Amino acid sequence: EVAPDLETAWEILDIHRRGRLTFAEFCEGARGWDIDPSRVWAHLVVGPELRELCFQDITFLGGRRRTPPAEEGSWAPFASVLRPLDKPSKQRLDGAMLVEEFRQFLKKTFGSVARAWYRLDESGDGVLNFREFCTACRDIGWRTGLKTLFNTLDADGENSISLDELDPEAGQMVRVFVSAASENGLLTVESVWAKLDPDGSGTCSLQEFRALCATLSVDTVTAKALFRFLDGSGDGSV
Repeated sequence: EVAPDLETAWEILDIHRRGRLTFAEFCEGARGWDIDPSRVWAHLVVGPELRELCFQDITFLGGRRRTPPAEEGSWAPFASVLRPLDKPSKQRLDGAMLVEEFRQFLKKTFGSVARAWYRLDESGDGVLNFREFCTACRDIGWRTGLKTLFNTLDADGENSISLDELDPEAGQMVRVFVSAASENGLLTVESVWAKLDPDGSGTCSLQEFRALCATLSVDTVTAKALFRFLDGSGDGSV
């Protein structure tokens, strides 16, 4: 009903004309359509490594083409995915879109969600209750939909959020590093930093970070990925 063919549908979705779509861009382009973009995205994205879509990724839907292939398809096989949203689904979608917008804001402001977390969690206890979350968000300039944002992030319903809920991938890597550091007697941030910055330069290079991770038996892949999360400026140091 929104688009007569796949090409037109893609032109509507690809509002920034990049030729690729993130989940946030997909939701933005599909705003106003009576579909649940989260459910459609889940059908289009194959595997966790696929974070963006291109036009070819939607052709298997079987919709009409401007220049039809040998057999012209229809949207019928995906009718259940494309059906109008009910109220609970709409609320979940709004929450998911808000979370994605918030994460993008944190990346733009702090370089990465992991770096932003340590600005939000000023007490350093690893969790934020609703009051702490609201105060921290306002301090960094975010005031949109705080209750919806908090409730969506609080997936376990414990009335608090952690780095694991804000950025699961970074949270897992931080847990691995902290656990390894603790097992080796590094129980405070200061003791870890002393090992990371032995020359007292005030910064830690990737080489220094990997060297410490090696002594802690943290694998190279995790070490490089965690360093990337922490190096929000991208200048090769933390």
